[in-house]
Amino acid sequence: MTIKNAHAKTCKWLLNNSEYLDWLDGNKLGEHHGFLWINGNPGTGKSTLMKFASANARETMKDKVVISFFFNARGEGLEKSTIGTYRSLLLQLLERIPALQYVFNSLGLSTLSISTNHQWSLESLKMLLEQAIQSLGESSVVCFIDALDECEERQIRDMISFFKHVSELAVSAGIKFQVCFSSRHYPHITIQKGLDLVLERQEVTIRTLQTISTVS
Repeated sequence: MTIKNAHAKTCKWLLNNSEYLDWLDGNKLGEHHGFLWINGNPGTGKSTLMKFASANARETMKDKVVISFFFNARGEGLEKSTIGTYRSLLLQLLERIPALQYVFNSLGLSTLSISTNHQWSLESLKMLLEQAIQSLGESSVVCFIDALDECEERQIRDMISFFKHVSELAVSAGIKFQVCFSSRHYPHITIQKGLDLVLERQEVTIRTLQTISTVS
């Protein structure tokens, strides 16, 4: 991942942002189904913010399992496809929650096949990830997926549809599964239940506060 490190103060505003705090609030999962979408124009620092958010979550949310995937249009095939996304998320879940091994065992599969050159089909990976999430029990998972616009649009629309389905099942079962996406404003994708955080609006707010502070 070639995202330059952000200065600590650059992204700290996120930790006090109302949309971000609502997204993390487990009592509000029924309202937004665990979705937060960070979007903004090119150059507004989406990937830097996502890197900060995922690192901060790993450091401070010790009661949660934090997983992530960063799309890279200039990378290898698995770095810019949803097959790569599902494989990476599954592997991270299995490393953090070994009990999920039984999901593979029930299908006669080996977890080693996730990290090797086994030719997985998209539907098989989606089925495994859905079963893994449905089997989380008391575990709480926070997922960050960055730069959706660096993947082919058809794949992204299918992935969003998949996560909407999984999140509905999770909310119904009382499972805590939250996903934060980031992308440019295109592709235009609407999630009926979810939170939006538009970076251009935040920049205006931050600049206004800085001006007020300087004047006072």
